[in-house]
Amino acid sequence: MGAPGILGLSLPSALLVPQFVRQLALARAFVPQAELPLTPLEDLKEWLREERQAGHGGQHEELLGLLLGDEDAARSAAQGSGELFDQLEYEMQALEMDDSYGCFTPDALARVLELTLDQGDELAAWAERELGGPLNLAVGLRLPPPAGPARLLPSQLEASLNLDLHLPDAAPSLEASADSGMLRVPLQDARVGDGSNLTLSFSYPLAVEAHFLRVAQALVKELNLKPEA
Repeated sequence: MGAPGILGLSLPSALLVPQFVRQLALARAFVPQAELPLTPLEDLKEWLREERQAGHGGQHEELLGLLLGDEDAARSAAQGSGELFDQLEYEMQALEMDDSYGCFTPDALARVLELTLDQGDELAAWAERELGGPLNLAVGLRLPPPAGPARLLPSQLEASLNLDLHLPDAAPSLEASADSGMLRVPLQDARVGDGSNLTLSFSYPLAVEAHFLRVAQALVKELNLKPEA
């Protein structure tokens, strides 16, 4: 895996991140999840809507299906019955009624990220222009309970892998908060395209920092990242 980074983890290339996420999703170090949440998706979806409206939907057909397929079906059903489709109301109802809304299987999650990085230059430029900074996506992870008698709430065992897609000279400043720690995952080559880079990091509850670091060390031993043929 190249020169060691934090906890011995360093990825040779940002283009290996989808493969890294697939292995992460299946790793024994974390609690297995059939589907993992990817948030926030609103900005990525809005870019896709704009691309489609501009006549470029054919270039993003697979990603449109993965991210907007259910929404498009609901819109078509509403139009077919003569009802007004309210996008915000649809998303709120979907979140309330479907625990898997915005969640993906490991393979689908890796594919979403692969397709997103394929459009890295366009997305990074769009995010800088429309959002004033990087496009951020976070993969939700669950830590196993630590050994010992203490019982923790589920929220105390939630971590995330954060992906920040940005212009080459606009890397985000990663800082811990009062409640959350931050662990950068070094990328030996952070380039996604000619005009975009990726910054990768873990965030985790500071209350279980020692436990998270043990989990991260176990994760490093599981990984087997090689460029795919």
